[in-house]
Amino acid sequence: MKCGYCGNNLNIEDKFCPYCGKENTFAKEHQESMEHYYADYTATKEDVYEETRRFKTKTIRITILAVMIAVAAGLFILAMSADDLRYSRMQKSIEANSGKYKAEINALMDARDYLAVDEYFDAKHISYSTPMEEYYAVEQASNYYAYYYGNILELLERNLEDGSINHFRTTNEILTDIGKNIGKINEACKVEKWYEERGCYTPEKMAYMDDLQAQVAVLAQAYLGISEEDAEQLSTMSEARIIVMLEDSYNG
Repeated sequence: MKCGYCGNNLNIEDKFCPYCGKENTFAKEHQESMEHYYADYTATKEDVYEETRRFKTKTIRITILAVMIAVAAGLFILAMSADDLRYSRMQKSIEANSGKYKAEINALMDARDYLAVDEYFDAKHISYSTPMEEYYAVEQASNYYAYYYGNILELLERNLEDGSINHFRTTNEILTDIGKNIGKINEACKVEKWYEERGCYTPEKMAYMDDLQAQVAVLAQAYLGISEEDAEQLSTMSEARIIVMLEDSYNG
């Protein structure tokens, strides 16, 4: 480029003409443009670096989260598969031994050992298993009878104490549980289509459950203070009525 004053050649970086000493206006404009460009370039570069750092940090977090979710899902699926496999094996084992189990349960039923029937299902891990579905009603009635029996023992033990022991539950709370358990026993002994279709109400099983309900009435009359007339009606009462009757009889 040439100097605008003397016409000699200049470099664009020369601030002053080396020949006439005049200011090189083009150099000044160029310098300002370069400084502005450099400032914009530096700011843009820093923005890019910052966005890159944020993106990397976010990407790392998302990747870690995705890996954790994938691992958790894998473990869950593995656990479910293991549970399914374990359940399947257990059902096959129960099915293979169902003949023996049924014979032993029938013997306990014949002996009218209601607590032993409940304990047997639990000890053999056959509660509500498909191969033993014909005993669902018997098992349910026996299970609630065990709770009922345990609640009566709790009341009897309380009566033998000197009253200095602080109990977690009140007498009425125990009586409420007793009433609920009697109601559940009555429900289990009531014929329902779903249970009937699975052979739950054969004559032998119905006789067992009838005697179980009779035993419930005997214990209620002996230890809970209900009258003979109420004891005879116990199997037909609603749960709410049973609870009110027990509270009135026992506390009165």
